[in-house]
Amino acid sequence: MVKNVKGYSGYSACDKCHVDGEWHQKVTFQDTNAPLRTDAEFVEMTDADHHLGPSALQSLLLVSQFPLDYMHLACLGVMWRLLLSWLKGPLTLCLGTACINQISNKLVHLIPYIPREFARKPRALNEIMRWKATELRQFMLYTGPIVLKNVLSNSLYQNFLLFSVAMTTLVSQQLCGQLCFYAKQLLVVFVDNMKALYGKDMISYNVHGLIHLADDAHKFGALDNFSSFPFQKYTEMNKKN
Repeated sequence: MVKNVKGYSGYSACDKCHVDGEWHQKVTFQDTNAPLRTDAEFVEMTDADHHLGPSALQSLLLVSQFPLDYMHLACLGVMWRLLLSWLKGPLTLCLGTACINQISNKLVHLIPYIPREFARKPRALNEIMRWKATELRQFMLYTGPIVLKNVLSNSLYQNFLLFSVAMTTLVSQQLCGQLCFYAKQLLVVFVDNMKALYGKDMISYNVHGLIHLADDAHKFGALDNFSSFPFQKYTEMNKKN
């Protein structure tokens, strides 16, 4: 809304590149190597399919200086979709009751070992619909690689590790600067693998957006430098006001 461009369901929705959306039960973004957008193009509104009209903030470099937020993109977006695919997806992806219980038992078993620096302790998968962004982040970065091992099929597990390792790298103040472009390579492979493992309809705006996260991290530093997490505690306050 601030940029006055098409929303995530538009065929030219990507904020960072000129990928053309494709219909696979929903609008998806299959190309991981589309030409990047530039600030000059944004000011001149050269892509009529992307812009709804001029933005009041047109002069503020709304491509290069408008980073993606990994809380919504990766945690509430991609991690959430992966979990739902494993719990409620098609038969080729969906885990059986015994496997789901095994993961849940492992998560609950980890509770005494979770440091107090974490805002929340792990919860079982039967409470997945109430998981918060911090819980999805914890699963994506820390507990997921442990509790999914030897439960997910090897192909799904190895692909999840690409996602987890890349995101761990990009949120780390120490690793981000050194391994930023390596993380990007991992995320591109992860997204390409998603097409074969989960189907083309899985490559939504959030999944596609992962390939641009490393570029933003290269420019602005580790992902928590520009995420929405610090503002979450004010959500209820804003609702009341």
